[in-house]
Amino acid sequence: MIDSLPGLTVLVSSFDAFYDSWHPFFHFFRKYWPDCPFQIRLMTNHFRLDEGLVRELALGDDRGWADNLIEALKHIDTEYVVYIQEDQFIPRPVNTAQFLDDFKYCVDHQVHALSYRAFGSLEPGYDETLHPRFGVIGRDSKHRTKADPCIWRTDTLRQMLKPGETAWDFLTTGSDRCRDLYFLRYHRQEESTIDYLAGSAIRRGMWRPEGMQMCRDAGIQVQPSYRCVSRRTRGLVAALKKKYTRWASQRDMKSNPNRLVPLNQMLANDGF
Repeated sequence: MIDSLPGLTVLVSSFDAFYDSWHPFFHFFRKYWPDCPFQIRLMTNHFRLDEGLVRELALGDDRGWADNLIEALKHIDTEYVVYIQEDQFIPRPVNTAQFLDDFKYCVDHQVHALSYRAFGSLEPGYDETLHPRFGVIGRDSKHRTKADPCIWRTDTLRQMLKPGETAWDFLTTGSDRCRDLYFLRYHRQEESTIDYLAGSAIRRGMWRPEGMQMCRDAGIQVQPSYRCVSRRTRGLVAALKKKYTRWASQRDMKSNPNRLVPLNQMLANDGF
């Protein structure tokens, strides 16, 4: 089937300051989607990767979430992308045949985006009669856009982005830009072809306990280990941890600003 479909790129949004999350993210990606048939590009700034399946998309100095993504899409030549962030760890197997079926549906029906973030019948205006696994997001929904895993038509994502925006801005204001576009999402998270750790593995720059526990359970030693773990994202202790994490990250980055990260070798050592 894949030969009859347009090109698709798995685009992992990241930047150099989060390089400690790259090995864990791709460990789970390769574990749970070992037969992914698409090219995989990881957004970086100045860091490079060793030769292998995962290839960097080096964008230069960090411009912020939207501007980095706008620049990255200039280098994507496929009609579709799967957008995913480096802290959205995949916790269960991806059914490639089902993924291809759903992707083909998007192509055949000119869908602009298929979100793997499920809201289902709890979302006002949601039409769940379209398909057994996914439905149409209501025109007036406040949840039409999110920086969560999603199949996008590349041109649609490009047109949706606004320079200077953060991912949080995109979540809160992006829905107004796509009221008349054909956006779908899955009915229930357990039916979503690509699932991911709820709430992400990193929050406000610090590891969430759930993300760190996934790493520990998988026997992954996160390196470097300067990023603090925090159960709370606000308060004095959280603020001190965040300040320390930022200081340690900046110190580490300055020590080797153009480093080669042996990510593919790490994955090979994991058995992938």
